[in-house]
Amino acid sequence: MTRVSTNNVGFQYAVETTPGVLPGSPTWFVTEPNDITAAGAKLTRVARQPISKLRQARKGAIVNLESSVEYECDVTMSAVYDVVEGFVFAESVNVDLAFRAAPVLTTGYTIPAATADQAAKIQFSGTVATLIYARGYSTAANNGLKVLTADTAAAGVLLAAGGQGLVVEASPPTNARVEVAGIRPAAADLSIVVTGTTAVLTSAASINFTTIGVKVGQFVHVGGLLAANQFSAAVGFARITAITATTLTLDKLLGTFATDTGAGETVDLLFGQFIRNVATDADAYDTRYLERTVQYELFYPDLLTGPADGFKYPEGNYFNTLGINLPLNNKATMSVGLLGLNTPAITGTRKTNASAGVLPVMTAAFGTASDIARLTTRIGATTPTVCFQSLTLNLNNNASRENCLGTLGATYVNVGIFGVQLQGQVVFTSEDIPNAVRNNTTVSLDFVLHNQDGTIVLDLPSMELDGGDEEFPLNQSVKVNFTGNAFADATLNTSIGISLFPVTP
Repeated sequence: MTRVSTNNVGFQYAVETTPGVLPGSPTWFVTEPNDITAAGAKLTRVARQPISKLRQARKGAIVNLESSVEYECDVTMSAVYDVVEGFVFAESVNVDLAFRAAPVLTTGYTIPAATADQAAKIQFSGTVATLIYARGYSTAANNGLKVLTADTAAAGVLLAAGGQGLVVEASPPTNARVEVAGIRPAAADLSIVVTGTTAVLTSAASINFTTIGVKVGQFVHVGGLLAANQFSAAVGFARITAITATTLTLDKLLGTFATDTGAGETVDLLFGQFIRNVATDADAYDTRYLERTVQYELFYPDLLTGPADGFKYPEGNYFNTLGINLPLNNKATMSVGLLGLNTPAITGTRKTNASAGVLPVMTAAFGTASDIARLTTRIGATTPTVCFQSLTLNLNNNASRENCLGTLGATYVNVGIFGVQLQGQVVFTSEDIPNAVRNNTTVSLDFVLHNQDGTIVLDLPSMELDGGDEEFPLNQSVKVNFTGNAFADATLNTSIGISLFPVTP
């Protein structure tokens, strides 16, 4: 038995099959917290206090157990992938197009037998090819952007990428990852027409936009990593507002966008996973409501007599509150809060597979000065120039515990109305935000975080502003504080959209 140092504590999670119950062979994922503020049970006792000449309390009874997990961590691509589905209570579009530890052949990446849905999105026809992106492999040549070289039919077991320098890697690291990153059409196939703040991207023949894995509300990147795979007049991020077989209608254009016929140009379209909140009865493919629970392991080295390691397992944890913090001149961080059902006593017996936790592979931090590609507020048809000094995005599922007589700990967790709130401070450079508060104007906000591990685009399509109070610090600019509350957008019917790209320029 010995003192446990914080730096020696292990912290990882596994997805449960039902609340409080792990699958027979769970996969554990290592988490990188900066601070763990709650981990397990908080017990409530009530003492006996009978009227007595002794004038003392008597030993009472345990009457309640509240289990929770709360921690803070840096915003990284891996950290976001870990929690985003759980907090939005929705399955990611294209989550089935990411594969972990896929063995490598010289001809491609070996994946489990493809479903019909997967095979429909992974396309190759000689004139159009899916783009895939790999990272975390031991052999450098197996990482990076690859172009599909053969079709993956239903029940197929290969993401073909022959002729692109692949080296056999039969047992890659467990955190190696390969995923769909976009699509490359035939030469001169794509054209774009820009009208004001919107655009229409058209495929002349090779792409069917309804089958490649993009959805209304999702952000895409028009143009690939290299100039050779971009329009000469249009490149950047944009949000999809309508989809037909041959066209994508786009708004929220970020970059250089002008009409381009695409003559002589082979233009990539980059995209990845997409998460937005959906109705509780949504159960269609790529539009599925999800109530995910996870179990955590806290590893305490040499805690028990022997010495022997000790383990604690908070069970049945629902994702409740998430804060994404963008402070001035710092790194982006996340505050994560989960409500659980129970935490049994510390044990010396470790759960199945917990000794083989998968390390995160996308661990680069996002700097709030260097890695924010866009932070834009839209008020009506205008996009005012805004100098943000701080910004915090809060997601709240308003979860609560439900207790029953005879059970120590929660029997159920109730999930409430999904809340999306923004808190921020801006330099007073125009009257737009104070007037939007005063006039109850519907506004929109989106921001893009980009580094070498990928890109995150967070989109609040419709929001109302509160506050508007001003600060007058000596020798500084006047500041305006505001709070934004997102609500169901009239067109998209969502409060938030999160687009995750494995790679963008």
